[in-house]
Amino acid sequence: VAGRLAHVSWLLPYSAITLEAPLVLKAESSDVEITACETLPGYRGGCLYPLAIQKLALEAQLLGGKRLYMKTDITNRASQRGIAKAGLSLVGHVLVYQLPWIKRPLVWRRY
Repeated sequence: VAGRLAHVSWLLPYSAITLEAPLVLKAESSDVEITACETLPGYRGGCLYPLAIQKLALEAQLLGGKRLYMKTDITNRASQRGIAKAGLSLVGHVLVYQLPWIKRPLVWRRY
């Protein structure tokens, strides 16, 4: 914005999505994910986040992405509002449990 950094987001291809541990999304080869989004405090509330999501979604389509995912913590209402303003909708819930007596986290998905 006016030559200043205001927002950062990452668009990940399938090959990067599958590197996540534990594997949260059950993605297909044409799926992409927008992640690690951060709007600097002075720019929050100005619809920059939804605009960035829309621009990345268009870029994903141009690169052959068929389905776009975003994940947010269940308590992150601000992020959820921005995602909804961008036109994306909730498709499911994922819970990750780390129990002390089990080495691998348990992932529960509901789509």
